[in-house]
Amino acid sequence: MGYYDINKVFEQIDNYEKLASSISQGCLKMKSTSLKLPTELNSNEIKRLHDSVIMSFNDRNLKFSDDLIYSENINKNIKYTSKELNTYDKLIYYKAKQRMLLCNYAPIEIVKNSNQGGYVVKATNDIDIYTLICEYSGKVDYRANIKIDNDSLMGLANNENDEYNLDIIPNEVSNIARFISGINNISMKHMQNVRSIQCTIDGSPHIILYSDKKIKKGYTLYYNYNEGNKYNPYNTSYFNGD
Repeated sequence: MGYYDINKVFEQIDNYEKLASSISQGCLKMKSTSLKLPTELNSNEIKRLHDSVIMSFNDRNLKFSDDLIYSENINKNIKYTSKELNTYDKLIYYKAKQRMLLCNYAPIEIVKNSNQGGYVVKATNDIDIYTLICEYSGKVDYRANIKIDNDSLMGLANNENDEYNLDIIPNEVSNIARFISGINNISMKHMQNVRSIQCTIDGSPHIILYSDKKIKKGYTLYYNYNEGNKYNPYNTSYFNGD
């Protein structure tokens, strides 16, 4: 974001357009719980989000990527237990990915949390229920290889053979999801407004984040980081909110 090779960006946009077109004819009908595309941002809203990403990522010395970056040792032919995303939601995912390449997400921005000194993600306009926010990105490695202690690690995929279980590590490369606040699993359950779908898309594992209730303008986005980390849950007792 901000330093993309523009030719590669348009190549990726074309690729997602082809993927969306390839399934749109036979697409399943929308269900009451289907994912939704966010309302498109205007140019001022895009600039506001873009500037907030640049500020927060530079401050944390992070590289931005909306895609998963696999370690070279990963065997991508391994089958995982996650279910394939249904056809309609996959169509929404492809369309959302097209927009995200141009910094057109849900109406959000990353802002400094004055109470704690970190960053939070806030809604800059109302976000409807089941709106696709983003996917969880970062480097991917086998769970058994990960030695760092990071409260933003995300369980990506499980296999019948534990040595092939995968986690996402967002400490060097990540996206907006890295800044979504975590809830305290004891005292903040009522504040959660973002949930995840652990799935495969065309056979590859992904974690998709979406709003599970209407999020009003000015509200902070909250996620339960133990939703994708059931096998080694974090101690969230120190999560306080903003």
